[in-house]
Amino acid sequence: MRTLPHGYIALLDQITSTARPALAQWIREHLEKGADPDEMVEAMVTAGITLDAASSMVYLGRSQLFVGQRVDERIVERSVMGTPDAKHAQHHTIDLGDRTVRKVMSLGSMEAVLYDNFLSDEECEHVKTASTPYLARSAVVGKNFSNVQTRIRTSAGAFLDRAMDPTIDAIEKRIARLTGYGVDRGEGLQVLHYVDAQEYQPHYDYFEPQTDEERRLLGIPGNRIGTLIMYLNDVDEGGATYFPQLKLAIHPKKGSAIWFGYLGEDGIPDRRSEHAGLPVIAGDKWIATKWIRERPFMANKGPMDDRY
Repeated sequence: MRTLPHGYIALLDQITSTARPALAQWIREHLEKGADPDEMVEAMVTAGITLDAASSMVYLGRSQLFVGQRVDERIVERSVMGTPDAKHAQHHTIDLGDRTVRKVMSLGSMEAVLYDNFLSDEECEHVKTASTPYLARSAVVGKNFSNVQTRIRTSAGAFLDRAMDPTIDAIEKRIARLTGYGVDRGEGLQVLHYVDAQEYQPHYDYFEPQTDEERRLLGIPGNRIGTLIMYLNDVDEGGATYFPQLKLAIHPKKGSAIWFGYLGEDGIPDRRSEHAGLPVIAGDKWIATKWIRERPFMANKGPMDDRY
């Protein structure tokens, strides 16, 4: 997973240095008037803002997020209920064939749902046992999809083949039924073990290709479009999955799972999907992560194949 590459840092600098309150207001007013977003981006580029920064600010504005403009997070107006935009909150349980799971939290502003009872205790223990012989220092994806060890990610991890045994195969098929994407769209399960204040600092799961070779390698399976994180144990203290832009913390509970998608209909990744694995304060933390791609992903070569 790429975290704050040079090009992204430069983009953040560009946005924060140009997105003054007056510009945020300009974006808001033109969107309310129904201005063409492409024409808005073109005008901003003409004014000296980079294309990436202009596109990002207009995209955020269309989501009612205005960079550079302070917003009081307290409710300032009573919502008009009428017919609430809350379709995501209407149904509480999902029958996945071999198991019924229950929603315990869902967001409408970003595609994110927390499920209870997604894995059984026996399945959680099986995944931990199956991955233990292969655990090694976790890496992030570096240039041209190489493995790079970094202080921002300090856990131990291993990848498991999609059909390495009947239990893993059953979990893979359940994930496919839950997400609506075929088993072939997912990368192999990545199992992670955190101890002694280990963490994963804020990052995005989708890729931001920086070179022609990266774009070529990414072109076959496409980008990541969603993530399912499954919690394999209860954590004594710390270790929550934290979404800093949403100020949302998911506290680990054995057998639960959170799904979040981050590819919008316009093909622009949702930066609100930025998330972190907070440091483990007491005990340890086990999770299994499934990443879903735009197109079928190559079969794993084996549990030790961690190129992705």
